[in-house]
Amino acid sequence: MPELKLKLGENIFEAYQRQREEMKLPSTGVKLPTATKADMPPIDTTSQAIKSTAIQPRDTSSGNQFVEALKMANQGIEQRLDALSSAIITLANTPRSISVSSANPIDDTADLINKLGRGQVMAQGM
Repeated sequence: MPELKLKLGENIFEAYQRQREEMKLPSTGVKLPTATKADMPPIDTTSQAIKSTAIQPRDTSSGNQFVEALKMANQGIEQRLDALSSAIITLANTPRSISVSSANPIDDTADLINKLGRGQVMAQGM
């Protein structure tokens, strides 16, 4: 803690302010010592080494090749999804129960189921 030196008729605050202003560096006419080469730290060349190994941006043509390969790979999946979709629609349109009113219900039902089965097999191309 600095020691305050009071002048005659000066209070503590004035003495503190005066000593504080005396401690300030003069802003004009002051010459700072110049640094010599011996005082300077060695030059850091890390940034130059990093610049020489900079990452190059990707070639845009390779990005297009990836997209094209992805489309080719998904083409088989798209075809399978289309086939699955049509099979689901066919299954949804087939009747689940049959009620037949005839003089010979068992023979007529068996004949109808046989014809439906043949129609589905022929629709599949077998």
